[in-house]
Amino acid sequence: MLCGSQAITPYEPTKAEKIADIKKYYDSRFETLEQMVLRRRLINGDITDLQEQYKKLNQEMLAKVKAVK
Repeated sequence: MLCGSQAITPYEPTKAEKIADIKKYYDSRFETLEQMVLRRRLINGDITDLQEQYKKLNQEMLAKVKAVK
């Protein structure tokens, strides 16, 4: 029960929590890429496209982390 004019403010995650959520999201994507690299290397396949995907994904993650306020 609320008393007087107290308002309930919605929970706002901290900067560290926001960054941790971003990293958690990208960790699974990086893990998938790592598995693909391993499989291609086992068959002596080309991994150039996977390296590019990794670089783009890393840049995307870093941009999102830097944008956290």
